[in-house]
Amino acid sequence: KGMYLCFLDDDDEYFPEFLEEIVHFLKNKKQAFIGFIRVGIANVFTLGNLSNGKEMIRTQLWNLDQEKNLLFITKMAYVGLVYHRTCFERAGVFNPELHFAEDLDLVLRMLAVGVNYASIPTILINIHIHEQPSLSRSIDTAGVITAMEHFLFLHDKFLNQHLPLWLYYYTSLAGHYYRIGKKPLARRLVRSICKKCWYYTKIWKIFLRFELSAKKQ
Repeated sequence: KGMYLCFLDDDDEYFPEFLEEIVHFLKNKKQAFIGFIRVGIANVFTLGNLSNGKEMIRTQLWNLDQEKNLLFITKMAYVGLVYHRTCFERAGVFNPELHFAEDLDLVLRMLAVGVNYASIPTILINIHIHEQPSLSRSIDTAGVITAMEHFLFLHDKFLNQHLPLWLYYYTSLAGHYYRIGKKPLARRLVRSICKKCWYYTKIWKIFLRFELSAKKQ
């Protein structure tokens, strides 16, 4: 029922000042409308294999002035987003057909319809990385591939308008093909990527590594 909505996984936590900082930012924002807001996060690692048995924390902030080509999307923690409710009216809600990257799918649809965004460069959320069951870790590689193929099909037009994003996701898909031994599919995708982006030398290095590792197996 609220004007702004935020989502929190049950194993993560907002800082006590989270809502206060969001309200302060909205009251002082310069833009007439902001579709979604990103805040800084702290990844808290509590995995049992840490040698000292203590927590390890890695913080992550976003500076919009340093972001180019929307590549920040590939590293964004969606638990740290606050949405204006009109974003869902313009772009729709979560896609129930997706069992992987449904939050990324939603944000790409928002960007495709021109939703503006902003960031608060302050750590306001703890994201706990642990060994307990997790939805994101319960999907095997084959499931990830199926979801990625569907995801890329849904966003083909948008990704083709943002080549760095297109490269990132199709390179990831090719890597998954190699990892499960689907070399013909991987090589076909490699040829497609190199044909479209032959000038991007990093692509050749990446796929050479995939081919060498595949031969060793």
